[in-house]
This record gives sequence, structure tokens and C-alpha cells, in this order.
Amino acid sequence: METPRLACQTITWGHQYLMNHYEKVLEEAHRAGYDGVETNLGVLQHWKDSLPSWSAQYQLRILAGHASGSRAWELASQDAKEVLAWLGRLGAQFLLISSSPEFQDEEYRRLAVAASELASIGADYGIGVLYHHHNWELRNQADILKRVLEMAGFRLGIAADFGWVMRSELSVDRYFVEFGPAIRYVHLKDSLSEQWVEMGQGTLPLRELIEKLGVLKLPWWTLEQDSTELTPFESVKANCDYVRSLLAEAR
Repeated sequence: METPRLACQTITWGHQYLMNHYEKVLEEAHRAGYDGVETNLGVLQHWKDSLPSWSAQYQLRILAGHASGSRAWELASQDAKEVLAWLGRLGAQFLLISSSPEFQDEEYRRLAVAASELASIGADYGIGVLYHHHNWELRNQADILKRVLEMAGFRLGIAADFGWVMRSELSVDRYFVEFGPAIRYVHLKDSLSEQWVEMGQGTLPLRELIEKLGVLKLPWWTLEQDSTELTPFESVKANCDYVRSLLAEAR
């Protein structure tokens, strides 16, 4: 299989640290062996003036921004063109949007409308707009995720998060049957007994996923660690090393 490049979701360092020490985060992600990063859109905008030079210095693609549902519909109604054009100039490829577990039908409808508008605009700037799900959208045979995709239309793809798939009622096989053609991006993370753990220490069937994802030929995979008992650098490096070792086996 063609080996994907690996990006680091920088959530591991925590929002406040990202807002105060983002250059250090990029330095550690580079040292841990990553090719790119995904970060909350607000953090990226906070460091807007410094990102081009830092990205070049640490040889990291700012691959994606991530926005919550409320930020997504605010973005769609106000400054979508400006922000998506800026992300394109930065070299990003994706904007991920996500919901909250408290969302009801009206919030999901607003999110789907915003996602559709953002996806249409993003296409003009080379930015793929994707829906990042959690486990709550996968309840009742993924009823919420199916409805969001249907309401948003064909332009909206999925950022598949297999950590949350493993915490849902769907099997990996069923998830691929239902959503495989819509997957444009992937989050990989591991858990054990409802605790997030480093790759290879939990129930994530990574060898199986490597085979299944290989068919999709995604150029990037993003590794995510929501929480850890290690330092952020130790955690993200352990994940990167483990995934690269399995990818080497699969060649």
C-alpha cells in the first residue's frame, strides 16, 4: 500500500497551552515525527501572522482546522470566504466541523445548512469541508450522521473518527459499509474501558484499519490523543512511532 503521511491533532497539549505556546507544539510535533498538524480553528487564527514561517521552519503542513458547530454556522453567515481563502493560502486542505452532545434537531439542521454553504465556498479555495462525528451521531444505526449528510448534500464528506466508532454500536465493518465512500479524512485514536490510551494499548483494530483504509488511498491520516497520563510529547511520539511501525509491516 502507499504509505500515508501522518498529522498530529494538537488537542493533546490542551487549549490554553496551544494559545500561549503554539510554536513549541509545532517543534515537538516535528520532533515526534509528524508531517503535519490539525488544530482548532480559533488557535490557528490566533497565530495567523506566525504560522507561515513556523510551518516552514518545522517542516509541518497546517493540514486542517477544526471548528465546533456554533463556530461553523457563525462562519457560514459572516466571514467564510475570508477564512477559507486564508486556509487555502496557508496550505491547509480541510476544515472539520463537529457537533455537541447537547444538540437537538434544530441545531443539527443549522449545522447541516452551514456545512453545505461552507463546502460550496471551500471548493473554490481547495478546502474540503468535512463532518467530524463522535459516538453520539452513530446511535440508532447512525441516524444523526445520516440525516446531517442528507441535509447537507453531496459536497460534505466525512472525517471518520475510529476512536469514536469503537465507542459506538457500529462495528468497523458496518461503518465502512455505511460510510466508506464518504470518508475523506481519518482520525485514529485508541481507548480501553472508556479511557483514551496510546496506540496499541486499547481495542482499536489498527492492523484491520490499515488494510481497509489502504483501499481508500487517503494521502493523510491524523492521530489524536484526547487525554494522556504521559507528557503530550511522549504521547504523540509513542502514537507516531507505533503507527509508522505497523505501516512499515504492511508495505
